[in-house]
Amino acid sequence: KLVEAIQKRGIGSIMNTAGQAMELEDWHYITETIEYVQEQGGKIPIIYAIDAVHGTNYVAGSTLFPHQLGMAATWNDSLVRRMGEVTALESRAAGIPWIFSPILDVARQPLWVQFFETFGEDSYLAQRMGTAITLGYQESEWPVAACAKHFVGYGFPFTGKDRTPVQIGERALRELHVPAFEASIHQGLRSIMIGSNEFDGVPMLASEYWVNEVLRKEIGFDGVLLSDWADVAHLSDWHRVAKDTLEATRMAIEAGLDMAMIPNDYSFCDDLLRLVKDSMISESRIDASVRRILQLKWEMGLFDEINRPKMDAFATKENSDEAYEAAVEGITLLKNESDILPIDPAERIFVTGPTAHSLVHLNGAWSRTWQGADTVIGKEGRPSVLEAMRASNPDLIYLEGSSVEEVGDLDRVRSEAKVASVIVLCLGETPATEKPGDRRDLTISDAQLALANAVLDLGKPVVVVLLQDRPQIVASIADRCAAVVMGYRPGNEGGRALADLLFGKRNFSGRLPFTYPSSVNDLMTYDHKFAETIGPDWGPTGFQPQWEFGYGLSYTRFEYEGLSLNKMAYSIDDTIHVSMHVKNVG
Repeated sequence: KLVEAIQKRGIGSIMNTAGQAMELEDWHYITETIEYVQEQGGKIPIIYAIDAVHGTNYVAGSTLFPHQLGMAATWNDSLVRRMGEVTALESRAAGIPWIFSPILDVARQPLWVQFFETFGEDSYLAQRMGTAITLGYQESEWPVAACAKHFVGYGFPFTGKDRTPVQIGERALRELHVPAFEASIHQGLRSIMIGSNEFDGVPMLASEYWVNEVLRKEIGFDGVLLSDWADVAHLSDWHRVAKDTLEATRMAIEAGLDMAMIPNDYSFCDDLLRLVKDSMISESRIDASVRRILQLKWEMGLFDEINRPKMDAFATKENSDEAYEAAVEGITLLKNESDILPIDPAERIFVTGPTAHSLVHLNGAWSRTWQGADTVIGKEGRPSVLEAMRASNPDLIYLEGSSVEEVGDLDRVRSEAKVASVIVLCLGETPATEKPGDRRDLTISDAQLALANAVLDLGKPVVVVLLQDRPQIVASIADRCAAVVMGYRPGNEGGRALADLLFGKRNFSGRLPFTYPSSVNDLMTYDHKFAETIGPDWGPTGFQPQWEFGYGLSYTRFEYEGLSLNKMAYSIDDTIHVSMHVKNVG
């Protein structure tokens, strides 16, 4: 297969992995075998690319950080840059110089399955975090080429379904969704993946306006542009704007595509050759893409002798500690009635819920497997929330109570929970990403609500821990809980981080990078229009989320006073200086 692909057809890049994560030695064998086959047929090296979504997730044993949403909740771009540096080093250790990350989509629709892979709903936060991780990837001691996804508007599908049309105006697209890409481009971003979405009736992959005019000419991006999985063919079989793959290939190339992801056949290669031979696409157009791809390979050192970090630099304790610190700083305290938290480890604690004893739910999708639901992640020796809590309280009582979708023995749960002085209820959702994760409803599952109501009816203080990809609706139980903690997908070190926060060994500092809705149809972002705050009483009651963007508590309290500006009028080019006094009064 490699001889066919590389020597006969001249394929220049290979991506991803089959099945699940592989050991470092397996990756070395694969990349060295590819290099050997390539050297028999020519002098141009193959570039290998991989999805590295919250660490080098397809390399067994690598450091797994919180997903981007949890990283955004830290509001700490130096931590995000460090995540990029660790991921780059561990990718290079496997012989992989190019990664499909970061996701710079601004997530404005929480139904969208890849919500957790973004830096949240705010354009400016996405710019800050996006540039930090891009610099971490590309400017570290062992750099990789970053590939930002998915240009542009992909994070705001009208229906909430993955790979479906975006229905907003050009002003909103430019104001909210373009800037994160532009900021990283100005920091040297080397490649961009074009989104699978339509905008204004035109698939982004076929849009000469957005790809050539805006991205290439207006913004000045001169790196490599590639498609997402099978997207060239999808111009024909999904979007129905091309009659066949030949026309689809012509449209994508004319729009500005440099490289196509073709997972199943060689149609793109065959069609492109035919288009050039029939003078439907010029050789000079092909030369432009070839030049950009060769430049990428040159910058990644692929024409030099293979050089990798030493094995002892891979998956170190220091790297794990970085991931732990990121989890601690991102996990967000949303409610703490009567200061029920922190919990005294000596208390009689009852732990229940489908996410309490699961590394799968700590890590989510893109964790050793694509969907992340495979229990292979559980063999890595990291503690679940339950195991980490037991390290401080070996006598705590645990019953799963229910799975995400199926109710368990609630009578037994009630019986065991009666002796506890505090109940820790760990809820969430089954990991998923891309099309398999499409959802129709943001409400937390019926099985978990049944479990929650069973323990809440006991009248004891209940601490809810949410391990989920997005804001699931919890309005029916939130008022009855003593405390609510948003854990996001905090990664392999998330169990330890959550236990330390719950027991007060560390302090909460995370803040929501999105607006948490209180009902399924009331989806508003923090940067709403004033008209959207007008309620049915004609008063300013129209914006009532469960928790607002930027919200988060800690184990102390602060007073803010003296908010002031440095002057009262500004020109368009001025910098606005805002100052205030903040005092720790807790």
